[in-house]
Amino acid sequence: MGDTIKYIYVAGQRKTLIATFLKKGTFTASYAYFNNNVEPNFIIFRHNLNAEYWVPESEVLRMNKFGEKYLGRRFTESILNKVKLNVNAAWKMVEKLNRLEFSALSNAKLIELFSQINSILLQLMGDLFLSQDFYTKAVEERLISLLSSKFKDRKKVDYYLGILLKDYDLDAIQREEIDWYNYVLNHKNIKREELMSYVLRNGWMIYNAFDYETAYNFILERYRKTENMGEKEIQKRIKNILLNKQKAREEFNAQSEKLTPKMLELATILRDLAKNRLEVKLATNSLEVALNLKLLYFLSKKFNLNFCDLLDGYLPGDIRKLLESGFRVSGDKIKRRKEFVSFVQINGKFDVASGNDAMNKIDNLLSSSRPKKEQKVLKGNVASIGSPSVVTATARIIRLGNDSELREDINRFQKGEIIVTIMTQPNMVPIMKKAAAVITDEGGICSHAAIISREFNIPCIVGTRAATKIIKNGDKVTIDTSEGIVRIIK
Repeated sequence: MGDTIKYIYVAGQRKTLIATFLKKGTFTASYAYFNNNVEPNFIIFRHNLNAEYWVPESEVLRMNKFGEKYLGRRFTESILNKVKLNVNAAWKMVEKLNRLEFSALSNAKLIELFSQINSILLQLMGDLFLSQDFYTKAVEERLISLLSSKFKDRKKVDYYLGILLKDYDLDAIQREEIDWYNYVLNHKNIKREELMSYVLRNGWMIYNAFDYETAYNFILERYRKTENMGEKEIQKRIKNILLNKQKAREEFNAQSEKLTPKMLELATILRDLAKNRLEVKLATNSLEVALNLKLLYFLSKKFNLNFCDLLDGYLPGDIRKLLESGFRVSGDKIKRRKEFVSFVQINGKFDVASGNDAMNKIDNLLSSSRPKKEQKVLKGNVASIGSPSVVTATARIIRLGNDSELREDINRFQKGEIIVTIMTQPNMVPIMKKAAAVITDEGGICSHAAIISREFNIPCIVGTRAATKIIKNGDKVTIDTSEGIVRIIK
């Protein structure tokens, strides 16, 4: 089967076992918006705690076809309105988890709460997938085609594409940044519980943190750095955020009269999908953090379990059995699941496996689909043209395994290097400001990497599917957004 079916890499990230398992509902949940109840084929596996998601090429073509419906503005608006309700439900659950006294709840109530969280997360994961490049391809291609017909010069096409896709309203991360600056100005000699309350309300900041101490150290460091700026610098930064948005809007207004109504409509669809993706991502990450650091942490204490074993060795069904009867997953099974676990659905048959046999099966299925390590050229989606559009610089891999790895890589990052990562996260924004360019494994022009790169006007190629597997730290890399390619020089 591995010789005949071409699989496409979708995404990959450090995930708890529960979050990895829930990912299996991603495709079904997103397909439902297009009134399609087909059983998708997929491969999901987690190797040494890092999860990857793959689908057959036939599924990608199916999503491309579904995405043609985005060409209709009304259809897109109807989907986005439904997703907003799911995002609101997620934030309400985050708030609930942060104030609940779990010890006052019966096991039956805890099971009910856990099931509600899983349902919300499963839906959000499907919602997040709606803005994947597989779905937005038709709108992107149509917009570029219209621009190319009007502006024969490729540079002009790129220029107007950049203007159209740049968000001229404050996004969720920028709103939080302004709120944070004001928070620091108004809170002196702040206590630990106040900082923890803030960061747990915005759990997406500590998505790679899997314990309270790591979360606290992150927010404390952020507070100290911000406080040390002084009021004058803080006010300057707030002003610059607002000024940059104003300039973007003015540039858009000045150039929009040269564009057709259809171009503006398609660009609005893509911008709305991008903003929606960011909102969903922040809500999803925050709910996962609240689930881990609140409910699952409580259960680890209640049942005298190792917290990391609970995060990385228990499936949703195991949590329910734990609460129903005190069931424990064996140490041997936890070890195998930490090393390798897979969730595979092919032709309607769903299979869960762990250990070496599962690893060998996945290796066989993906044998002809994985990138060659000797590969020197990568192709991807141009998310930001940038200025200049061709950059040669040193590559810096930013790992997403856990908070300590991420912070270590961020601290090592030097101005003028090229960020190479699976995907960017909100806590990478400070180094994105200093980066010469950004290259990611996953994502489309609606991704976080795309939004922020356009904001900073730096070159960005997303969806290479293999950059972090082929490019090494210290490699000299050329990114060329005029061609949509990345070359490894040495």
